[in-house]
Amino acid sequence: MARWLGNDRLPRFFRLEKRMSRLQPVLFPLSLLACLVCLRRPTSSDGVFLAAQPKPEADVDVVASRRALGLGLLLGGAQPAGATGQGAADQIVASKKALDKLRADECWTRNDCNGDDIRRVAGTVGTVSPLFKIKDALMEVYVDDPPDVPDLEDVLQHLSQLDYQAYCTIFAINGGPESFRKFMLQASAALDTCIKDFTALSKAVGA
Repeated sequence: MARWLGNDRLPRFFRLEKRMSRLQPVLFPLSLLACLVCLRRPTSSDGVFLAAQPKPEADVDVVASRRALGLGLLLGGAQPAGATGQGAADQIVASKKALDKLRADECWTRNDCNGDDIRRVAGTVGTVSPLFKIKDALMEVYVDDPPDVPDLEDVLQHLSQLDYQAYCTIFAINGGPESFRKFMLQASAALDTCIKDFTALSKAVGA
């Protein structure tokens, strides 16, 4: 028995127990913490835990509703084919009348029209003319592919040409009367082309 008193002579069981007793201050807090974690961990029987879990069906409904909302916003402003807005038609008719009024001005016979006045009617100076932002109205009309009308690109190009020639007259006066008269005649021809375009467009919208 005396020989068993040494640590290296103690039976294996007693030596293990002695080591465990030394670890007791460390193991006890860890065991307590593990128990607390287990107690706080929700289980499948916990009503709160089940209520917090998203259901697969609910997820599908949420995704579907979001997609439907996005599609609705995308198509909300769309119009069916053949349903040209009355605002676009009125703007085209008003543009035709504005061009006709510009043609009736006596300045063309005197060859002394003001370039900015022409551009103001063309919608490139100021915002009063019905031709201001006319592209939006034209695109609304052309979406229905109306017959017997010029190409949309040509209509826009002709308006741009009218604006360009009118702009040139502002500076052509510095080159003398002949230079001014030359650009004024070109602006007059551009105006006639625009009137022809909007005459066809007015008929297409039922004016």
